[in-house]
Amino acid sequence: MRNRMVWVFGINFLVMVAGCSQSMKDIKNKTIDIVKETFYSTNEEVNEESNQFSFYLPYGISVRGFNK
Repeated sequence: MRNRMVWVFGINFLVMVAGCSQSMKDIKNKTIDIVKETFYSTNEEVNEESNQFSFYLPYGISVRGFNK
């Protein structure tokens, strides 16, 4: 009897988890949207410079070994 209840609970749990997950198509579409947004976005203004190049550094981010 206990073995049967474990099986019933296990199958119900798997059905609930499978029904609550996103489909691969949805995940793929969201990933494509994020990649497009990242690569097609406008360039940010340069706010930091080093000896070799200039770059945008978001607020709160620091670079180790970077001397102004």
